[in-house]
Amino acid sequence: MCEKKDGKVVSFINMKGGVGKTTLAINIGYTLVKHFQKNVLIIDMDPQFNATQALMSKFFTIEAYQKMRENNQTIASLLTNSTKSMVNNNSKSFNILDVITTLYSTDESKFDLIPGDLALTEFESTQRGAEKILGKQIVQYDLASQYDYVLIDTPATYSIYSQASLYASSYYVVPIAPDVFSALGYELLQKALSNDLVLDDHPLTNLGVLFNLTKGYRNKRANIQSSFENEKRFKKSLEEYENIRTGNIGNFIYDMSKTQKNIVELTQEFIEKLEDI
Repeated sequence: MCEKKDGKVVSFINMKGGVGKTTLAINIGYTLVKHFQKNVLIIDMDPQFNATQALMSKFFTIEAYQKMRENNQTIASLLTNSTKSMVNNNSKSFNILDVITTLYSTDESKFDLIPGDLALTEFESTQRGAEKILGKQIVQYDLASQYDYVLIDTPATYSIYSQASLYASSYYVVPIAPDVFSALGYELLQKALSNDLVLDDHPLTNLGVLFNLTKGYRNKRANIQSSFENEKRFKKSLEEYENIRTGNIGNFIYDMSKTQKNIVELTQEFIEKLEDI
């Protein structure tokens, strides 16, 4: 008999691009599966679908992804073909189980994906209340009993995509690169959250700021990190390596000996933060 899960739904979000949201979401997810033998679902809520490109390139092919799009197996099919959507490109209404793809599985763990899609831009035209579809689908189909972690990758803007992701989540992480503009993105995010009527009655826990692309104790970067001393933050950070800095997210951090220890320690802290709540 399979053990019932008590899955945690977590969004990776910041209003500044280039801070490593996608890198952290997919690499923490991958490490949870490969090292900690957990069941993980990645949901790509960014219309640029970088997480999907990285994961499909590793486990399948771009041609396989095109086939998934043709078969309506992406996040866009779920959200823009909903019966509650004004943008309905297909006579069939899809549920969340229809759009989940298994990337990797063993007897102990599995790694699943709801692929992103450029067509998700049509979600912006949906009627009021559509931002709740994803969260309601996660509850209706009881994904928390099937996965230990559901990780949502979000775009670098505060929009209906962000609202849908956060409404579906109980927790969020704010990746930050140690630069002034990334820090500003955090401030703007907190302001947006405090004024968002969609999330007004929705319980949401900030797991903390997670620093990405850190390197030693360079003065300017260290000063920016120290400015978050009074905020919730991860003790561990993702260090700067060439493949990460150049955006080569197809090279998974856990698979490289130089970076494996770093991502395992960071993922361990991620697990502990959720367990301590």
